[in-house]
Amino acid sequence: MRVYFSLLLVCFVFSINAQTFSHTETTTVSTSSFKEGTFTFDGGMGVDYYGLQIHTQVGKSKFDTIGKMAGVHFPFKFEYGASKNVGVGARLSFSEFIDARDTTYKPSIKPRTSSFDFGIIFNIHLYDNKLVDIPLCVNLGYSKMNIALNDSLHNKTKSEGLAFGLTLTPRIYFTEHFGMCFNIGYMRYNYAKFIYSNDKEPDLNSKYQFARSVKAQGINIGFGLITKF
Repeated sequence: MRVYFSLLLVCFVFSINAQTFSHTETTTVSTSSFKEGTFTFDGGMGVDYYGLQIHTQVGKSKFDTIGKMAGVHFPFKFEYGASKNVGVGARLSFSEFIDARDTTYKPSIKPRTSSFDFGIIFNIHLYDNKLVDIPLCVNLGYSKMNIALNDSLHNKTKSEGLAFGLTLTPRIYFTEHFGMCFNIGYMRYNYAKFIYSNDKEPDLNSKYQFARSVKAQGINIGFGLITKF
């Protein structure tokens, strides 16, 4: 959470500096808020909802189940204007998911599920004028998920995988360099292998001949602040 607010502060400082610098230059008239050579930074927050396809193998037995999960995410993106309508950059996102209290344990426990994404983005700017910019964002990258049961043995599991997303991100600028952004998007994850361990056993997968993989896909919506120069 501290990282997220620090990134928003960076966006604000960039915006103030950019506006100060602009007053020292000759004023030019522009009808576009995005062009070749533009740098943008944005940070925000949103909510997620995903459907899960879970494949489990215990010994020689295999079975598939479905599930769902919801949470919040805190994304941060950087973009460079490669041309008038195309931008490239990077995306960083932290997610926290909602976990129900497990009363089968005595005392009951509250697990924690979190994830971290990092990847590249490719933006196509579908519409652009002085105040409004609407890019379609394609992102591809790496994701890591961690689940901690928070029980007495500190049972936990983790996995790494690929992430793919498609997001529509309207931007509204209040000044030449500062504004708000909104997003509605689709994300898909593929976690090929979850590794289980606790304080007594570093490799529970081998001990119990257990393997699990998860595919997740769903939607997210959110908003944030953006600065450009």
